[in-house]
Amino acid sequence: MLASGANAGTTSSSEQLIINQRISQAAVRRSNTALNYMGVIRTSTLDNTYGLNKSNPKGVTPLTQVTGAGLGWQTPQIRDGEVTTSKIAAGGVTQAKLSSKTYYAVWNAAGTAQKASTGVGTSKSSTGVYLVGPFPGDVSGCIYAPNVLNNSGASAGAILQGGNTFLAVQMTNATGTNTVDAPGSVMVYCPGS
Repeated sequence: MLASGANAGTTSSSEQLIINQRISQAAVRRSNTALNYMGVIRTSTLDNTYGLNKSNPKGVTPLTQVTGAGLGWQTPQIRDGEVTTSKIAAGGVTQAKLSSKTYYAVWNAAGTAQKASTGVGTSKSSTGVYLVGPFPGDVSGCIYAPNVLNNSGASAGAILQGGNTFLAVQMTNATGTNTVDAPGSVMVYCPGS
């Protein structure tokens, strides 16, 4: 039977403690390197939530300081022979899936389009609310950034409309209490699907 407790009759030499410490440090460094390679699934929000930020780094480089973060595994990190045609499903990689698309629209306070991607129009539906579209397809999986084009302190937000092929962009005053007419723009980025 093994003895237990703090004074179980075992001792560790200072040399053994140093060896154990070095082994632990090497393991932490390898783990941190692996975390940094996984930039494609790391976000600044997660970094902040789990203390992986600059003020409390816990040994992990903040995502904003990782070169190529968000690009996922790069060629140097993938072992030769691991990605082959026999390991990729038929149709798993297509030009459509690799290609991203970007759409835009710019309008005046009356809702008239000043510039826009081909086929995309703008109109004013009510005070401070502008309808933008149709986009060529469903944009629910896309990233969209609405903007107010003046210095009034107004802000813009957008929601999907019309089978996810339109955006309703709403302009609100600086206090957020009322909708206001203002010139605006929206950029829609759709990563490869």
